[in-house]
Amino acid sequence: MLNRLHHELLISYYKDQLNKLPFGNVGCHKGIPVVYISKDPADPSISYRNKKCYQISSKKGKIYYELIQESIRIRAKIKELEEEWDSIYKIKPREIRYPLRHKTGSLLDKDLYFKSRSGQNLVENDRPIEYKGHMLRSKNELLACQAIEQLGYDYKTEIKIESDKFKSFYPDVTIYLHLVEKPLALEVDGALDQESYFRKSELRKKNYFDAGLLEFKDVIFYRLNDGYSFDVSRLKALIDAALLTNMDDIIIPDD
Repeated sequence: MLNRLHHELLISYYKDQLNKLPFGNVGCHKGIPVVYISKDPADPSISYRNKKCYQISSKKGKIYYELIQESIRIRAKIKELEEEWDSIYKIKPREIRYPLRHKTGSLLDKDLYFKSRSGQNLVENDRPIEYKGHMLRSKNELLACQAIEQLGYDYKTEIKIESDKFKSFYPDVTIYLHLVEKPLALEVDGALDQESYFRKSELRKKNYFDAGLLEFKDVIFYRLNDGYSFDVSRLKALIDAALLTNMDDIIIPDD
């Protein structure tokens, strides 16, 4: 079961996403499948008095059809969450407005994430693995990216984090935790049964801490003793722990 704040955040987040989507419905006009749009935040010319109708087979119709389907899915999710809330609590959930405000700042914040590009590490990649436009350095990084996708998160690989003009580092993967509007660096440290890899991992960890970044708030370390023990459930547990830590950093309305 979700804790109270997590539950409230999910309801508020989905409502915020819903407000960004067009409102309408799917129907037929003269036997042709169409989508009717009565509101679109991206197009103020559309209103309940000035509705638009597009054939679903048209370019614009296909776009609107997908957006309306997404809207339907989100409405169903909100209904499910609100019904679950009502079955547990006797009070209404607090309205938590997006964009969020946080109690503390961080070197790794939302602005840095969205301004950054993948692939900024210039250290030579001897055996690159290409995956969806990302050049990865190991099979475990590939497995991590695939797991992050399964969990529904966006991510970038090897973005540049500059702690000062003399020191920069490049997380293997940086995950965007949309619910708390916070990027989370992920270092995939494999083959720690080998002394050289272990020392490299410890040095990299120190670099994060020296830059003021905090474990389970700004960064998580997924550590493997060998190259054959990747566990998606363990990675999910690390991400979930970081999500909870960052929830505590959100400024929320008083009860």
